[in-house]
Formats: sequence, structure tokens, C-alpha cells
Amino acid sequence: TDENCSTCPDDVGTCTACKAGFGKDLDNNDACTQCTTTGCSACADDNATCTACTNGNAVSNNFCCTDENCSTCPDDVGTCTACKAGFGKDLDNNDACTQCTTTGCSACADDNATCTACTNGNAVSNNFC
Repeated sequence: TDENCSTCPDDVGTCTACKAGFGKDLDNNDACTQCTTTGCSACADDNATCTACTNGNAVSNNFCCTDENCSTCPDDVGTCTACKAGFGKDLDNNDACTQCTTTGCSACADDNATCTACTNGNAVSNNFC
């Protein structure tokens, strides 16, 4: 009977899985309601707890980071504290996470222009791989 329910195997009134973008509302008899976190695409067991964000953006402290290359935004969605592997903060672009500028770099420091690790285990020397 719940239009946002995708699976109710035993009892028509008992939903065991909600459709994408919906989760169980623990305050409303487990009815499937839209995820409450902005940009959230999955919140299956609790509509207030995001487990995946649209476009693959990172979930951090129940937020969906707005920077697609950010891995951690603990205080608010627009403030990234750590970038995904191969990305670093672009100090000239409002600290947006952008690809490391050194060719062959797999990890950068706090900024995208300082390489800390190279692909295939090659050594970093004077910011070159």
C-alpha cells in the first residue's frame, strides 16, 4: 500500500525495502518517505540517515558534500577538509578539490600542486614523479 515501497514480501502492509531516494520514517510506522538529507540518493533503513549521495558525492557526517572530488566535509556541505585520492585543494580556486597538477601523481598534500605519492610506486623528487 506504500507507493514508495519496492519490496513487501510477506504482508502487503509491511515494507522491507524502499525505492531509491526513500527510507523508512521511524516516526511514521516505517512508511517510506523521501530522504531528508539534501542530495541524498539512499537512506534505506532510516530516512534521516544518508548512506549514498547523488552523482557519487561523498557522505560525511550525514551531509552530501557539494564538491564531487571531496571525501570529507564534516562541518557543512561546502567546506571540504579532505579530497579524494589524486585530488588536492586548488588554492587559487576557493579550495575546490581538483586533480593533482604533477604528472603521474596519485596523491597530493593539502594543495593540488604538491605531490606526495606517485602512481606505480615511483618516488617523488622535487615535486616530480
